[in-house]
Amino acid sequence: MTNDFKKINFKVKLIYNFKKNSKQQTNYDIVKNACTIFVDKLLHGKLMDRSRATLALGVVVPTMQHKFLAKKKSYITKSYLHKSRKLGKLNDNKKLPKKLLSYPINNSTPIGKLFLKYNLETYRRSNQDTCLIQKTAVKEGDWIETGDLLADSASSVGGELAIGHNIIVAYMPWEGYNYEDAILINERLVYDDIYTSVHIERYEILTTDTKLGSEQITREIPDTNENEISHLDKNGIAKIGSWVEEGDILVGKVTPFNLKTLTPQQKLLYKIFNKQLSATKDSSLRAPKGIKANVINVNILKKQKIELNNKDKKKIVITKKAKTNLLTQQTTSVQYNQNQYTNNTNGYREIINTYAPSYVHIYLAEKRKIQVGDKMAGRHGNKGIISRILPRQDMPFLPDGTSVDIVLNPLGVPSRMNVGQIYECLLGLAGRYLGEHYKIPPFDEMYGADASRSFVLSKLYNARKKTGLYWLFDPNHPGKIRLFDGRNSECFDQTVTVGIAYVLKLVHMVDDKLHARSTGPYSLVTQQPLRGRSKQGGQRLGEMEVWAIEGYGAAFVLSEMLTIKSDDMTGRQNLWKNLIENNDISLGSPESFKVLVCELQALCLDIGLFRKNVIKQDINIINVADKSKTAPNVSSNAVIEIDNLLHLA
Repeated sequence: MTNDFKKINFKVKLIYNFKKNSKQQTNYDIVKNACTIFVDKLLHGKLMDRSRATLALGVVVPTMQHKFLAKKKSYITKSYLHKSRKLGKLNDNKKLPKKLLSYPINNSTPIGKLFLKYNLETYRRSNQDTCLIQKTAVKEGDWIETGDLLADSASSVGGELAIGHNIIVAYMPWEGYNYEDAILINERLVYDDIYTSVHIERYEILTTDTKLGSEQITREIPDTNENEISHLDKNGIAKIGSWVEEGDILVGKVTPFNLKTLTPQQKLLYKIFNKQLSATKDSSLRAPKGIKANVINVNILKKQKIELNNKDKKKIVITKKAKTNLLTQQTTSVQYNQNQYTNNTNGYREIINTYAPSYVHIYLAEKRKIQVGDKMAGRHGNKGIISRILPRQDMPFLPDGTSVDIVLNPLGVPSRMNVGQIYECLLGLAGRYLGEHYKIPPFDEMYGADASRSFVLSKLYNARKKTGLYWLFDPNHPGKIRLFDGRNSECFDQTVTVGIAYVLKLVHMVDDKLHARSTGPYSLVTQQPLRGRSKQGGQRLGEMEVWAIEGYGAAFVLSEMLTIKSDDMTGRQNLWKNLIENNDISLGSPESFKVLVCELQALCLDIGLFRKNVIKQDINIINVADKSKTAPNVSSNAVIEIDNLLHLA
């Protein structure tokens, strides 16, 4: 496997003898998982017909419009890879065909025997931003019959469902890293691209008309050097096949800018750095944070005015003013049509601008390796988050020296009562050494209380007899194996359940969920930060989080989180000023409390808020309510302030 995803994207063309049939509707059903680059065939699965399994893969079939299957006995006359698009170097002058050309048919071809081609999908984006790709399952000269498979998808092997990998699983605790359904994995899964998947993201940009003029998509972007725009074409759009990283320009766009709004300080900076003032500012579409991807496709939607037809023109109301100017308009329109095709430079510029791109979609293909924070799952609801990736030399290993690929928590089995995962991994271990694949019903004990257990253990015993590996089946501890610690090569105290299970990588990946916010948008009603990663929202501080902070006694942290970091509008505005002037940070009232007061006032409950404001000097506060005491003598230099009553209406 290559280190980066900069190679060649292929389309496959299959041609074979086939009678033309009536048109049928196509239907696509997409498997919702992170389709990895490599997939394994199931060692054991349900009793399921192959056509039913492949039906869920989104592969087109001539007979059923779901997958590529032969419909007539014939030979494969030609099967080849067509270089439709290169992801590495690309020559802009050559326009690559989006669809394959039709295969030529000789006049001597008998009626009813035609060469029919099928274009397979390559790097098509799914609704989950995963990559859908199809590959041939036959080669030139193969004999095919009705029902034979011609092409596989990214989620099938030999026409059978394949969306994961058969890996070695051990059920044991490991230094607390698999606590609460956390998962410990081997670094081999990362380096060998076992769970590496390709994702296709779509980004879009729109040009609009402003008061100062219309925005333009162009390569001439102010305050940029040649290196920053080297991957852009003459229109300012990233070339297909170019490699982009975080902050790179995907589509160059400039917006008209009013130079009068510049402050004197900004103008001084332009003079210091010897830069010209530009009437446009950079508003380009740039690659988001943390992305490293290839540009695989660009869609350009151009501005074009829709002219009214004769029926619509009948409904136009002609006003009196328009009627008087009708003759003038006709003469000016003739003059305009005449000037449009002159050699005037401004005329040509207007014609070009009318066809400037207005809406641009750009597609990026990104290769994601599995990492800490990604989600994995088995076929029995046993899902978890990766907590640590261990070096392969530190992982527990079998008596033959094979390292374990994944370590799961055994406490996740009894309480959930999904014992089928134990039977699955043991049967997979037996199938690996026996060289067998199993099609069995679920482990639901429909054939007896001990049906699944006796079947699995008998297969393990057969594997021991066939291979001579006595550690595969221990009569004293059936289904368990002595494991060795990879850090010191010592045997663990207890035997461990080890097997081969079918584990999937889910679409819930940490790159899509990782989020941070300093400042951002606030809600109009509550003045609290918005919710959600897409809205640049904040982290929710709920009731139990408040209890946790109270438990640690972090009173000032809690006070900040509930006021200036949340919905204290006055405190937010005065915070930066107080920090600069080295004053104490004053905390106000949360906006949510004010909303509560307003709601109580709507119920005819007059609620007031009272606050003591102390300023400038030490103040002797006069207790007005206590009439028994006389007021003290106060010097004229002192400031006397009675409690300010702030009544919130």
